[in-house]
Amino acid sequence: IKNAMVNAGGDLRCFGEEEHPVWVRHPENAGHFLPLPALKNAALATSANSYQHEKSDAACAHVHGQTRGPAARCFSVSVRADSCLLADALTKVAMAAGEKAVGQITDLNAAVFFVHPDNSVMRYEGEVYANG
Repeated sequence: IKNAMVNAGGDLRCFGEEEHPVWVRHPENAGHFLPLPALKNAALATSANSYQHEKSDAACAHVHGQTRGPAARCFSVSVRADSCLLADALTKVAMAAGEKAVGQITDLNAAVFFVHPDNSVMRYEGEVYANG
Protein backbone atom coordinates (compact mmCIF):
# COMPACT_ATOMS: atom_id res chain seq x y z
CA ILE A 1 0.00 0.00 0.00
CA LYS A 2 1.50 3.29 -1.10
CA ASN A 3 -1.14 5.67 0.24
CA ALA A 4 -3.75 5.25 2.96
CA MET A 5 -5.75 6.95 5.67
CA VAL A 6 -6.67 5.05 8.82
CA ASN A 7 -9.53 6.34 10.97
CA ALA A 8 -9.36 4.90 14.49
CA GLY A 9 -12.38 6.32 16.25
CA GLY A 10 -11.84 9.81 14.91
CA ASP A 11 -8.06 9.89 15.20
CA LEU A 12 -6.62 9.86 11.70
CA ARG A 13 -3.24 8.78 10.35
CA CYS A 14 -2.31 9.25 6.71
CA PHE A 15 0.76 8.01 4.93
CA GLY A 16 2.04 8.27 1.41
CA GLU A 17 2.23 11.18 -0.99
CA GLU A 18 -1.53 11.59 -1.49
CA GLU A 19 -3.34 14.40 0.34
CA HIS A 20 -6.55 13.45 2.13
CA PRO A 21 -9.28 16.07 2.70
CA VAL A 22 -10.37 16.47 6.32
CA TRP A 23 -13.52 17.96 7.84
CA VAL A 24 -14.49 18.34 11.50
CA ARG A 25 -18.00 18.50 12.92
CA HIS A 26 -19.25 21.89 13.95
CA PRO A 27 -19.15 22.08 17.78
CA GLU A 28 -22.86 22.89 18.04
CA ASN A 29 -24.37 21.42 14.86
CA ALA A 30 -23.79 17.71 14.25
CA GLY A 31 -24.87 17.99 10.62
CA HIS A 32 -22.45 20.78 9.69
CA PHE A 33 -18.78 20.16 8.88
CA LEU A 34 -15.89 22.61 8.57
CA PRO A 35 -12.86 21.95 6.36
CA LEU A 36 -9.33 21.70 7.73
CA PRO A 37 -6.17 21.62 5.62
CA ALA A 38 -5.63 18.32 3.80
CA LEU A 39 -3.66 15.66 5.66
CA LYS A 40 -0.52 14.14 4.16
CA ASN A 41 1.97 11.94 6.02
CA ALA A 42 0.61 13.07 9.37
CA ALA A 43 -1.89 12.34 12.12
CA LEU A 44 -4.90 14.35 13.25
CA ALA A 45 -6.87 14.08 16.48
CA THR A 46 -9.87 16.09 17.66
CA SER A 47 -11.27 16.78 21.12
CA ALA A 48 -14.53 18.62 21.51
CA ASN A 49 -17.25 19.53 23.92
CA SER A 50 -19.64 18.97 21.05
CA TYR A 51 -23.27 18.31 21.88
CA GLN A 52 -22.47 17.82 25.58
CA HIS A 53 -23.48 21.23 26.82
CA GLU A 54 -26.56 23.34 27.11
CA LYS A 55 -25.14 26.73 26.13
CA SER A 56 -23.38 26.94 29.50
CA ASP A 57 -19.63 26.86 30.14
CA ALA A 58 -20.30 25.05 33.41
CA ALA A 59 -21.70 22.07 31.53
CA CYS A 60 -18.69 21.52 29.25
CA ALA A 61 -17.31 18.00 29.22
CA HIS A 62 -13.61 18.85 29.69
CA VAL A 63 -12.70 19.78 33.27
CA HIS A 64 -9.56 21.66 34.34
CA GLY A 65 -7.46 19.34 36.52
CA GLN A 66 -6.50 22.00 39.08
CA THR A 67 -9.54 24.23 39.34
CA ARG A 68 -12.16 21.51 38.67
CA GLY A 69 -14.00 24.14 36.61
CA PRO A 70 -14.61 24.08 32.85
CA ALA A 71 -11.34 23.63 30.98
CA ALA A 72 -12.28 26.18 28.35
CA ARG A 73 -15.32 27.58 26.63
CA CYS A 74 -17.18 25.11 24.48
CA PHE A 75 -15.48 24.46 21.15
CA SER A 76 -13.50 21.86 19.24
CA VAL A 77 -9.74 21.46 18.98
CA SER A 78 -7.87 19.47 16.34
CA VAL A 79 -4.12 18.88 16.36
CA ARG A 80 -2.02 17.70 13.43
CA ALA A 81 1.22 15.99 14.47
CA ASP A 82 3.64 13.27 13.40
CA SER A 83 1.84 10.57 15.41
CA CYS A 84 -1.68 9.87 16.65
CA LEU A 85 -0.35 9.55 20.20
CA LEU A 86 1.11 13.06 20.15
CA ALA A 87 -1.86 14.59 18.30
CA ASP A 88 -4.36 13.10 20.76
CA ALA A 89 -2.37 14.15 23.83
CA LEU A 90 -1.99 17.70 22.53
CA THR A 91 -5.73 18.10 21.96
CA LYS A 92 -6.20 17.61 25.71
CA VAL A 93 -3.56 20.25 26.43
CA ALA A 94 -5.22 22.67 24.01
CA MET A 95 -8.67 22.04 25.49
CA ALA A 96 -7.35 22.75 28.99
CA ALA A 97 -5.15 25.76 28.22
CA GLY A 98 -6.76 27.20 25.08
CA GLU A 99 -4.61 29.51 23.01
CA LYS A 100 -2.06 29.72 25.85
CA ALA A 101 -0.85 26.28 24.71
CA VAL A 102 -0.09 27.32 21.13
CA GLY A 103 3.62 27.93 21.73
CA GLN A 104 4.21 24.55 23.32
CA ILE A 105 2.21 22.77 20.62
CA THR A 106 3.97 24.44 17.69
CA ASP A 107 7.34 23.86 19.41
CA LEU A 108 6.59 20.14 19.01
CA ASN A 109 6.23 20.58 15.24
CA ALA A 110 2.46 20.27 15.49
CA ALA A 111 -0.38 22.49 14.29
CA VAL A 112 -3.53 23.31 16.24
CA PHE A 113 -6.96 24.30 14.95
CA PHE A 114 -9.52 25.87 17.30
CA VAL A 115 -13.05 25.56 15.88
CA HIS A 116 -15.47 28.04 17.43
CA PRO A 117 -19.29 27.93 17.38
CA ASP A 118 -19.35 30.99 15.05
CA ASN A 119 -17.79 28.81 12.27
CA SER A 120 -14.36 30.40 12.62
CA VAL A 121 -11.29 28.19 12.61
CA MET A 122 -8.20 29.66 14.25
CA ARG A 123 -5.13 27.95 12.79
CA TYR A 124 -1.72 27.97 14.45
CA GLU A 125 1.08 26.33 12.55
CA GLY A 126 4.53 27.71 13.25
CA GLU A 127 3.40 31.17 12.24
CA VAL A 128 -0.07 32.29 13.32
CA TYR A 129 -2.89 32.25 10.78
CA ALA A 130 -6.22 33.74 11.81
CA ASN A 131 -9.53 32.35 10.53
CA GLY A 132 -7.94 30.16 7.95
